[in-house]
Amino acid sequence: MPLVGNGDFAIKVVGESFYDQNLRELCGPAEDHVRQFAKTAILTLENDNPYDRNVVRVDIDGLTVGRLSRLDARRFREACTGRSANQFECAALLISLRGDAASDYGVCLELYV
Repeated sequence: MPLVGNGDFAIKVVGESFYDQNLRELCGPAEDHVRQFAKTAILTLENDNPYDRNVVRVDIDGLTVGRLSRLDARRFREACTGRSANQFECAALLISLRGDAASDYGVCLELYV
């Protein structure tokens, strides 16, 4: 189910450092300047996650790139109450600062929460 935000890409994905290999694959080889890539993100409600049943995983092009923060996940799930889907899509912005270290990537979503 596609979701629409207000165009400011204000929701920051967390945990990207755990998926730096995936982000490197999505962003390509290292560069010496900041690059941004417009993509579509798939948000999946992980109701059976053994650590936190409120996790909302974020995937781009079939690769996991992080998750919503606990607060954003709770708000997102509240907004999804009554919907039967457990996956949603929204616009995403991948940011590659240099592309050669985990701290060099960011993912922002165009999403109301």
